[in-house]
Amino acid sequence: MEQGFIFTAMILAAATVAIIERRFVSAAVWCFGAAVLALTGFIHSYRFTHGDAALALLEPATRWAIGYCVMGALFLLARWVTEPSEGH
Repeated sequence: MEQGFIFTAMILAAATVAIIERRFVSAAVWCFGAAVLALTGFIHSYRFTHGDAALALLEPATRWAIGYCVMGALFLLARWVTEPSEGH
């Protein structure tokens, strides 16, 4: 849990399940939540040292946050771009 790997894995897994179930708004919410965590420094904020990767808490990972926001926006647009499947 030191570098937020468990949070990242849970968020990406939840977003993936939402995409598979075609719940794009839910996937977008998970991505926006990940962006908030990246901006606060809880995920993707670490620096490499000589012996290990150390947590750099409260140093925002803005590149990751921007990526999560872009993915969230794409998921919000997906409901109008995708076609419904046979079961829906």
